[in-house]
Amino acid sequence: MKEAEKLEKQRRREEQKLERQRKKEEREAEKQKEKQFQQVNKLKHDKLEMTREMIVDIENSLMEGVLGSLIRDSLEPKKMTINTFQYNVTGIIKFRRRVTAEWNDELGAFVPIPEIIQEEVYIFHYLDIETFVQFIENDSLHTHIRNLQKIFHNKKLVLLIKGFDGYYRKKKTQQNRTFTNAVRIGIDPGTENDIQFKKKPTMNKGTDLETIEEEFIWLQLIAKVMIVHAKDTEETAEIIGTLSTDIATIPYKNRNGELNFWVENQIRAGVDHSDTWCRMLQEIQHVTEPVAKGILNKHSTIKSLYDAYNGCSTQEEAENLLTEVEIPNNGLGQRNRYVNRALSKRIYEIFMGNNADVIIS
Repeated sequence: MKEAEKLEKQRRREEQKLERQRKKEEREAEKQKEKQFQQVNKLKHDKLEMTREMIVDIENSLMEGVLGSLIRDSLEPKKMTINTFQYNVTGIIKFRRRVTAEWNDELGAFVPIPEIIQEEVYIFHYLDIETFVQFIENDSLHTHIRNLQKIFHNKKLVLLIKGFDGYYRKKKTQQNRTFTNAVRIGIDPGTENDIQFKKKPTMNKGTDLETIEEEFIWLQLIAKVMIVHAKDTEETAEIIGTLSTDIATIPYKNRNGELNFWVENQIRAGVDHSDTWCRMLQEIQHVTEPVAKGILNKHSTIKSLYDAYNGCSTQEEAENLLTEVEIPNNGLGQRNRYVNRALSKRIYEIFMGNNADVIIS
C-alpha cells in the first residue's frame, strides 16, 4: 500500500514538473511571439527597412554604361536588391517585395507571417525622347503601349521619358527662328531666297510639339499611363530611386498612423541639435539625406528657416526660397544640383501652412 502511494506521489510530481515545463515553454513562446510582433511594427516606421524589402527587376540594357552605374548608386544605399533580366522589350523595370508581415484590421497592426515574394502593381518603361518621337513618326506608339498593357495585365504602366525638356526648348527655338525669318521676309523680300537656302533643311525637322503633346494627352487620358519626365541620365536614375522608394512605402503610409500603441525606439533620435534637425527634414517625402544636408548648410536651425520664410516679401518668394539650396554631390564628379521648385514649395507648406491634414512622409 505504501509502495503504491509512493509511486502515485512520484507520478504526480512528474506530472506537475511536466506541467510547469509546458507553461514555461508557452510563456517563452508567447514572449517570442510578442517580440516578433513588436519588431515588425517597429520596422514599419523605418523607411530603410521598407526599401530593404524591395527587389527591383531591371531589363539588361538599362544597366549598361553610365545609366546603370547611376541606378546602382541610387538603389543600393537603400538596401534594395537589384536583379537584371533579359527581355524582348527594352527599358522595362518591375518590382517585387519580400513580405514578412501582413496587416490585421482587427488588431490595427502588422502580424508576422512566413516570408513570401509578392509582385508590385507598377511597371516602369524607360524611353528617351528620340525613341518616343520615332514611335510617333512610325505611327506605332499606340500599338506599342497597348501591347505592353496586354503583356503586363492588371499592372499600372509608368512611362519614364528622358530628354523632352531639351527637345521642347530646341523646337521652340526653331519655331521662334521660323517666325523671325517670316517677319524679316515681310520687311525685306530680298532676303527670302537667302533665308530659305539656309534654314529650309532644319525648319521642319522632327515631330512638332503639338503632336507630341496630343500623344501625352492620349497616354494619360485614354491609355491611363502615368508619365514622368527626366531631363538627363542623372535625373533619370534619381527619379528611378525616388519612385522605387515611394513604391516601397505605399503599404505603410496610411497604416503607420493607425497603430494604437507606442513601439519602443520607433522615433529616430538625433545625437545633437544639428543631427536632429537633419533627421526631421528627412521625414518629409522626397527629402533625402543630401537634400537635408544642403538645407542645413543654408539654414542651420529651424528658427533660421522660419525667419527666412518670414523675411520673404511674397508667398511665391517663400515657396521658391529653397531653390537656391545646393545639394552636396556624392563625390562621383556629378555637377551641382539644387532643390527643385516642387520640393521647395512642399517644405514651405509643411512648415508655414495651415493644413493640419497634410501628409508629411
